[in-house]
Amino acid sequence: MRRFVKLAVCAVRLYSGGRPPVPLGGRILTDPDDIFQHNMWDHVQWTEEEREKAQQKAEENSKEKIPVEEQSKYDREAHKYWDRFYEMHQSKFFRNRNWLFTEFPELLPPDAAGTCTGSLGTGSGPCGEPDTFPGQHAAFRILEVGCGVGNSVFPIISTISCSRRAQGVLKSLAGQLKHGGIMLFRDYGRYDLSQLRFKKGQCLSENFYTRQDGTCVYFFTKDEVHQLFSNAGLEELQNLEDRRLQVNRGKKVVMHRVWMQSKYRKPYLSPASV
Repeated sequence: MRRFVKLAVCAVRLYSGGRPPVPLGGRILTDPDDIFQHNMWDHVQWTEEEREKAQQKAEENSKEKIPVEEQSKYDREAHKYWDRFYEMHQSKFFRNRNWLFTEFPELLPPDAAGTCTGSLGTGSGPCGEPDTFPGQHAAFRILEVGCGVGNSVFPIISTISCSRRAQGVLKSLAGQLKHGGIMLFRDYGRYDLSQLRFKKGQCLSENFYTRQDGTCVYFFTKDEVHQLFSNAGLEELQNLEDRRLQVNRGKKVVMHRVWMQSKYRKPYLSPASV
């Protein structure tokens, strides 16, 4: 497994004021004249013209692919690119995903406040009892699968054959879930602004690109996400394309952002098998 894929037992950080008040779907643009009233609008519907333009841009920047003989280095030397990335940016590039409690309320169960949540890496829990492993005394546990400093929720898919390896990762993670456990997924969606900004010559394969610093990124569709999780034996609870309109109110510029946001559960055991 590549070094930038990191498994960590994470203690949940509780908000002093509860969950943030504006979940996904809380800001819907109904009047075009209000577009510069907020920095972000939810569930934005693309016009056919906008979708065609995005598709054409993605097709254009993926026509000129990196030569096959050069592609393997991005997999073979991935750790070097990510090590260099974090040497330069440290932990300042990716901010802590505090908004996760808004999008995935399962991360903060109603009865979580005031419980003994455990301690990560200190060797002792808040209740004064030593931890055999981090989070042993937690009321509930979260396995975060991410990269870098641990503030993402799913591995960044950065390999030449993303689907052969992504499927293997998902099957392995599904095996770690208890029956009834839920896997939460959020990553880039097809035709996100960041995909359309790639230049020619940065494409490895369809919808899979390498950045200037050598790190890589893939852009998913709903069908791809569903197939990956279903093949891992999980059942769909949510699988949505989170389309938002990001607004730069100072420059009066609007940008389409697209993320995949999904929840899949490991089926409960049937009474006969218990």
